[in-house]
Amino acid sequence: MEFQDFQGRLDFGTHVIGDDMDLFTNDGKYMCWSIESAIKEAELNGFEVIHSEIDRLLLDLDDEQALKTYEKVLPVVAVQLELKELDRWKSKSGTGTHVILQCKPLSFTKRVAIQAALGSDPIRECLAISMEIDGLIEPSVLFKPPKDYNYGTI
Repeated sequence: MEFQDFQGRLDFGTHVIGDDMDLFTNDGKYMCWSIESAIKEAELNGFEVIHSEIDRLLLDLDDEQALKTYEKVLPVVAVQLELKELDRWKSKSGTGTHVILQCKPLSFTKRVAIQAALGSDPIRECLAISMEIDGLIEPSVLFKPPKDYNYGTI
């Protein structure tokens, strides 16, 4: 499957996936994208696929403002939600940050709400809810680039 080259694209090396808004037609239906195909492409290009779990939050902090939101909100809710940062790395673009947090066991929708409140990409979180409504179980994932990834080539 070939994808057009959009500004703000995600490039896994062999295919280019447009940014979130490019994934839909005017009536809001998915175009030529699925989480399964994105996972397959990521794995083929050496990315580690981190899946959501009942006791794990996955944050996609797109910019400095999102990171500031995370740093402001986390200490306020960390004890109540039993949050502990497990890992963090630069996103594929090199401008964002991905974070894995351990949490007390929570439903998928509660975890997505907490991720959004902590500053995670709101479009990503809305898409996760949409995929869950469509029947996908735990559709939230992050892609961790390989150690030798060349940031800024997107």
